[in-house]
Amino acid sequence: MDELFQLLNTSPDGLILPLCWACVLLAIAGVGVGIASSIFGVGGGFLIVPLLYLLGLPFGLVTGTSICSIVGTTASGVVTHHREGNVCTRTMWILGIGAMIGGAGGKAVQLAYETAYPVASEWVLGIGCVLILLFLATLVYFKPHRPEGKSPLQRISLGWRVDLPTGGVEGVALLGLIGIGLCGGLMAGLFGLGGGAIFVPLMLLLVGMDMKRTVGTKLGVILMGAIATTAYSAWQGQVCLPLALSVLVGSGIGVQLGIRIVRILPEGSHRRGFAILIGSSALAMAAKLIYNAFAG
Repeated sequence: MDELFQLLNTSPDGLILPLCWACVLLAIAGVGVGIASSIFGVGGGFLIVPLLYLLGLPFGLVTGTSICSIVGTTASGVVTHHREGNVCTRTMWILGIGAMIGGAGGKAVQLAYETAYPVASEWVLGIGCVLILLFLATLVYFKPHRPEGKSPLQRISLGWRVDLPTGGVEGVALLGLIGIGLCGGLMAGLFGLGGGAIFVPLMLLLVGMDMKRTVGTKLGVILMGAIATTAYSAWQGQVCLPLALSVLVGSGIGVQLGIRIVRILPEGSHRRGFAILIGSSALAMAAKLIYNAFAG
C-alpha cells in the first residue's frame, strides 16, 4: 500500500499550499477547464499546467498530474459532443493511434532529458511550451487563406487519401493525418498539454474541418493519447492523484455548461476565442519563468 501511495504522490514535495487547499483551488479551476474543454476541444492541460507550476510542483509532476486529470475531463466531453453529432469517429481513430504512441514517447523523452539535464530542463521545456503555444495561437487567430478552398492535406501528394464525411472534408492525405497524431501526442507527452492546444490548430489549419467538429473529434483523440501517457506517468511516479481528481470534480460541471455555449457560438468568434485562450496561458507561464529567474 505504501508503494501505491508513493506512485500516486499523495503528499507531493514543493507544494506551496496545504494539499487540501490546493485541491479546492483546482476543483474551482476545473469548472473553467470543463467549459474550455467542451467549447475549444482541449483537455485543459494548457490551463492546468501553468496553475500546477505556480503551485510549486516540479515540471515532471506537473505534466503527469495534468495529463491524468485530462482523462476524466475529455471522457465527459466526448460523450456530450457525440450526442451533438460533432465527433468524426474515422478521424478520431486515425489520429488517436498516433497520439497514443506519440504521447508515451513524449513523456519518455521528457523524463530522459530531465535526468540528463536536471538544471536546464525546466527552462528549456518551459520556454519551448510557451513558444509553441504563442505560435499556434497566432496562426489560429489570423487563419491563413486556403487557395482554392482546399486545406494543405487535401492539396499535398502523400499517396493514400481518405474521406471524412462526418468532418465535412474529402480527399485528405492519410499519412498526413497519421503524422498529425504522432506530432500532437509527442507534444502532449513532452509538455503535458493534453494535445488540444496542438491538435485543434492542426485540424483547423491543415485538415480543414470546422471548429465545432474539430472540437468534438479532437476530444476523442486527446482522450486516447492521455490514457497512454497517464499510464506511463503513473508508473514513473509522476502523478499526484488527489490534485488530478480535484480537477475532474470541477470539470464535470464545466463540460455541461460549455456545450450549451457551443450551440450558439459563431465560427469566427469560436476560433478567435480559442487563440486568445491558449495565448493567455502561454503568457502566464512565461511570467512564472521570468519570476523564477529573478527570484532564484
